[in-house]
Amino acid sequence: MSSTFGNSGPPLSGPRWFIPFRSEGPVTHRLFCFPHSGAGASLFASWPKLLPPSVQVCGVQLPGREDRLRERPLTDVPAVVMALSTALQPWLEIPFTFFGHSLGAVLAYELALHLQTRKAPVPTRVFVSARLPPCVASPLAPIATLPDADFLRELRRRYGRSSEAFWSNRELVDLYLPILRADLRLAESPLFTKHGRLECPIAAFGGIDDEIPPAQLREWQKHTASDFQLRMLPGDHGFITSAREQLVDEIARSLFGSQPTSAS
Repeated sequence: MSSTFGNSGPPLSGPRWFIPFRSEGPVTHRLFCFPHSGAGASLFASWPKLLPPSVQVCGVQLPGREDRLRERPLTDVPAVVMALSTALQPWLEIPFTFFGHSLGAVLAYELALHLQTRKAPVPTRVFVSARLPPCVASPLAPIATLPDADFLRELRRRYGRSSEAFWSNRELVDLYLPILRADLRLAESPLFTKHGRLECPIAAFGGIDDEIPPAQLREWQKHTASDFQLRMLPGDHGFITSAREQLVDEIARSLFGSQPTSAS
């Protein structure tokens, strides 16, 4: 079934929760992509050229990012899920999939579980990347409420290896500080659904040099009643950037099998 909305998606009004990127020809599948802490929808702007032309990549744009920079970031997981669920409804006329990296992985999972509970259309598959599953307790101490200097120091120690250009720009760090702190409140929230199971398959990705070992990533299998796959990619927590082409190729192969993975 082709999209009745051409290449841009449904008509929009109010805040843009989803940013559709270029697609060529009829759209038959949507890939909704949830970014990591501090990032916005533009993280996925280059993905369409790595996927079949019938796939429309839609980056999730939370308040406080990019064209929503003036909006207050959300710090409550149920509020994020409810807002996304409402905004998503006009986009579900064709098959769709969720991908989420780090914080985005849990938001993608929570939203898929919410849709399933509501008997709404659900993703054909959920891709989770660089994130412990909800059933595994994080060994890391909470940092969202630390003083600014301590918060930034610990954040850089945990996740800064692949983003030195960001950390060396003090003005940029100061600009993103409220967003990063809000996202860590989301990431450290105790309200995640620890034992929910999706009816659709889950595929997990990890970085070979990341701090999350494969054994813990495999625990995502407990959150699906369907198939499960695990793929380890080169890189640390930032492999979404450093191993981007390999990551997107794995996603395309999982969705479409032997179908070519690049737009002609």
